Amino acid sequence: MNTPSTLSLLVVVSIALILTSCGNQPSNTYTVSVEYIAVGPEELPQDSELATESPDHSTSTITLYRTQSNANGEVEKVEIASKAFQNGNVVFKSYVDSLESIEVSALAGGSSATLSTVAQVEPGSDIKIALLDYSLPYFEDRLLPKGTLYSRAIHRQSSRFREE
Repeated sequence: MNTPSTLSLLVVVSIALILTSCGNQPSNTYTVSVEYIAVGPEELPQDSELATESPDHSTSTITLYRTQSNANGEVEKVEIASKAFQNGNVVFKSYVDSLESIEVSALAGGSSATLSTVAQVEPGSDIKIALLDYSLPYFEDRLLPKGTLYSRAIHRQSSRFREE
């Protein structure tokens, strides 16, 4: 008499296991976030020696590229996505099946000044990049992976003080 209820319980448990195993597959999406960071005073007097004519990257268009081979075997750069900064940030979500190298490029509005960096993405990656826009001379604007901004300074500082 327990056979029908045991059989129905076994069917329910089997269906539940199948459904939960389907939901645990890894996502093939990755995220690239770019943050605009202005470095230096907000305004410099026009007659100041520090005033520069560097491009304004706050209105830059950020573009993601991948390289791939065409039918002739030539390597070509293919645009994945492109967006302009909104409130100092841009976020891209895309798909990738395996480890891939992408180029992140920033083109300043009204200028031909382009900054770029390369990132390695794989399924589940969350890449964070900072665009440093310097308003002071002798500093070049840079597009850098976040997390590397202070690593050199910390390394230099830690090697400066050694216990003997």
